[in-house]
Amino acid sequence: MRTFAASVPEDALVLREGEWCDVEASSVVRGDVVLLQEGETAPADFSVLSSTDDFEISLKAVNGSRMTHRPGPEAQVALGAVCLRGNCRGVVTAIADETLLAQRLRDGKWPPRS
Repeated sequence: MRTFAASVPEDALVLREGEWCDVEASSVVRGDVVLLQEGETAPADFSVLSSTDDFEISLKAVNGSRMTHRPGPEAQVALGAVCLRGNCRGVVTAIADETLLAQRLRDGKWPPRS
């Protein structure tokens, strides 16, 4: 449980009623627009709407991969991905037990083995 808690964020920056709001990550819903910035962890699975040219993430906490990724528009970012550089906006596509991280947990593929 400690590993899981360390892999998911406590809060998220979400666009609500035209304003960026800091909310508990557990209150993020499908269709929310989220902002992921350097040093932050993705609060849900989302599809990238836009990003800075230097946007880069790590999926190490999700699948154990040490490779970094530079997802472009419409790419999927998984709950637990960490933003290493830049930032992006995305629309939430999956939450809670619908996420890739939850699927990996159910399939016995999480936590990743180093």
